[in-house]
Amino acid sequence: QDLLHALLRLRFDDVRREEPTPSFAAGGARIDFLLPEAGIAIEVKRMREQGGERQVADEMFADVARYSAHPTCKTLLFFVYDPDGLAANAAALQDVVLRSTTDLRIAVEVSPQS
Repeated sequence: QDLLHALLRLRFDDVRREEPTPSFAAGGARIDFLLPEAGIAIEVKRMREQGGERQVADEMFADVARYSAHPTCKTLLFFVYDPDGLAANAAALQDVVLRSTTDLRIAVEVSPQS
Protein backbone atom coordinates (compact mmCIF):
# COMPACT_ATOMS: atom_id res chain seq x y z
CA GLN A 1 0.00 0.00 0.00
CA ASP A 2 2.89 2.35 0.65
CA LEU A 3 4.21 1.85 -2.88
CA LEU A 4 0.77 2.41 -4.38
CA HIS A 5 0.37 5.56 -2.29
CA ALA A 6 3.68 6.91 -3.59
CA LEU A 7 2.71 6.17 -7.19
CA LEU A 8 -0.68 7.84 -6.79
CA ARG A 9 0.97 10.95 -5.35
CA LEU A 10 2.92 11.32 -8.61
CA ARG A 11 -0.34 11.91 -10.49
CA PHE A 12 -2.82 13.24 -7.92
CA ASP A 13 -2.39 16.11 -5.47
CA ASP A 14 -5.10 14.90 -3.07
CA VAL A 15 -4.68 11.22 -2.15
CA ARG A 16 -6.63 10.35 0.98
CA ARG A 17 -5.75 7.19 2.87
CA GLU A 18 -8.23 5.34 5.03
CA GLU A 19 -11.17 7.59 4.12
CA PRO A 20 -14.27 6.62 6.18
CA THR A 21 -17.35 5.31 4.38
CA PRO A 22 -20.96 5.74 5.43
CA SER A 23 -22.21 3.06 7.83
CA PHE A 24 -23.53 -0.06 6.14
CA ALA A 25 -25.19 -3.01 7.85
CA ALA A 26 -24.36 -1.66 11.31
CA GLY A 27 -20.73 -1.11 10.50
CA GLY A 28 -18.38 1.32 8.85
CA ALA A 29 -15.25 0.78 6.83
CA ARG A 30 -12.41 2.76 5.40
CA ILE A 31 -11.52 3.15 1.73
CA ASP A 32 -7.82 2.36 1.25
CA PHE A 33 -7.35 5.33 -1.10
CA LEU A 34 -9.72 8.05 -2.24
CA LEU A 35 -8.89 10.39 -5.10
CA PRO A 36 -11.64 12.99 -4.63
CA GLU A 37 -10.74 15.15 -7.63
CA ALA A 38 -11.23 12.12 -9.90
CA GLY A 39 -14.07 10.49 -7.93
CA ILE A 40 -12.05 7.26 -7.63
CA ALA A 41 -11.85 4.91 -4.67
CA ILE A 42 -9.14 2.25 -4.66
CA GLU A 43 -9.45 -0.83 -2.51
CA VAL A 44 -6.40 -3.08 -2.14
CA LYS A 45 -6.85 -6.78 -1.42
CA ARG A 46 -4.31 -9.54 -0.95
CA MET A 47 -5.08 -13.05 -2.07
CA ARG A 48 -4.36 -15.49 0.73
CA GLU A 49 -4.30 -19.24 0.81
CA GLN A 50 -6.87 -19.34 3.60
CA GLY A 51 -10.20 -18.09 2.25
CA GLY A 52 -8.85 -17.58 -1.26
CA GLU A 53 -10.95 -16.25 -4.09
CA ARG A 54 -14.24 -16.76 -2.29
CA GLN A 55 -13.24 -14.54 0.64
CA VAL A 56 -11.85 -11.80 -1.60
CA ALA A 57 -14.98 -11.92 -3.78
CA ASP A 58 -17.22 -11.63 -0.71
CA GLU A 59 -15.21 -8.65 0.56
CA MET A 60 -15.38 -6.98 -2.85
CA PHE A 61 -19.12 -7.51 -3.11
CA ALA A 62 -19.62 -5.91 0.33
CA ASP A 63 -17.31 -3.02 -0.62
CA VAL A 64 -19.38 -2.26 -3.72
CA ALA A 65 -22.53 -1.93 -1.63
CA ARG A 66 -20.75 0.17 0.99
CA TYR A 67 -18.90 2.52 -1.35
CA SER A 68 -21.98 3.15 -3.49
CA ALA A 69 -23.19 5.37 -0.65
CA HIS A 70 -20.01 7.48 -0.55
CA PRO A 71 -20.78 10.93 -2.02
CA THR A 72 -17.41 11.33 -3.78
CA CYS A 73 -16.96 7.81 -5.13
CA LYS A 74 -17.99 7.39 -8.78
CA THR A 75 -15.44 4.73 -9.75
CA LEU A 76 -14.26 1.83 -7.60
CA LEU A 77 -10.98 0.17 -8.51
CA PHE A 78 -9.99 -3.08 -6.85
CA PHE A 79 -6.33 -4.01 -6.90
CA VAL A 80 -5.90 -7.65 -5.87
CA TYR A 81 -2.31 -8.52 -5.06
CA ASP A 82 -1.73 -12.21 -5.75
CA PRO A 83 2.02 -12.90 -5.40
CA ASP A 84 1.53 -16.67 -5.06
CA GLY A 85 -0.75 -17.11 -8.07
CA LEU A 86 -3.70 -18.32 -5.98
CA ALA A 87 -6.37 -16.68 -8.15
CA ALA A 88 -7.21 -19.52 -10.51
CA ASN A 89 -9.74 -17.40 -12.36
CA ALA A 90 -9.19 -13.65 -12.14
CA ALA A 91 -12.06 -13.07 -14.57
CA ALA A 92 -14.46 -14.72 -12.11
CA LEU A 93 -13.47 -12.19 -9.43
CA GLN A 94 -14.31 -9.35 -11.78
CA ASP A 95 -17.57 -11.01 -12.80
CA VAL A 96 -18.72 -11.20 -9.15
CA VAL A 97 -18.50 -7.46 -8.61
CA LEU A 98 -19.69 -6.47 -12.06
CA ARG A 99 -22.96 -8.27 -11.32
CA SER A 100 -23.58 -5.83 -8.47
CA THR A 101 -26.47 -3.45 -8.96
CA THR A 102 -24.82 -0.08 -8.63
CA ASP A 103 -24.17 3.16 -10.46
CA LEU A 104 -20.45 2.87 -9.72
CA ARG A 105 -18.00 2.15 -12.48
CA ILE A 106 -16.01 -0.86 -11.30
CA ALA A 107 -12.66 -2.24 -12.38
CA VAL A 108 -10.68 -5.18 -11.02
CA GLU A 109 -6.97 -5.69 -11.53
CA VAL A 110 -5.30 -8.89 -10.32
CA SER A 111 -1.53 -8.78 -10.30
CA PRO A 112 0.58 -10.61 -10.99
CA GLN A 113 -1.57 -12.67 -13.35
CA SER A 114 -1.00 -16.42 -13.11
